[in-house]
Amino acid sequence: MARHAGVADKAQLPPATSSACACAAAAAATLLTSPADLVKTRLQTAVGERRGAAAIAADLYRAEGARAFFAGAPARVLAIAPGSAISFFLYEVAKRLAAPTCTGELPQLERMKRARSEV
Repeated sequence: MARHAGVADKAQLPPATSSACACAAAAAATLLTSPADLVKTRLQTAVGERRGAAAIAADLYRAEGARAFFAGAPARVLAIAPGSAISFFLYEVAKRLAAPTCTGELPQLERMKRARSEV
């Protein structure tokens, strides 16, 4: 990714780029796991029934078709992906402000404090 964004090192990517990647990855993962999550929810809410995941999935497919496995997927994506984007953005910003660099320079936060005190 860093190579394509015009920077040599991924540590130099802007936080917004990391945030966008996190959002896309979370959305893809959420969509891919939606069928399993739906079957898990049906297993948990089946009162008094002792059936396995395969039986529930087969019944769901017969009764409602393949689209039923993705029922609620857009809502899950909207609930999960933005949180991942925010988490990665804040992590990248905090890392840049607080962590010392490998070259022995002061962390950016310390440089900002010194610059303010010298003015």
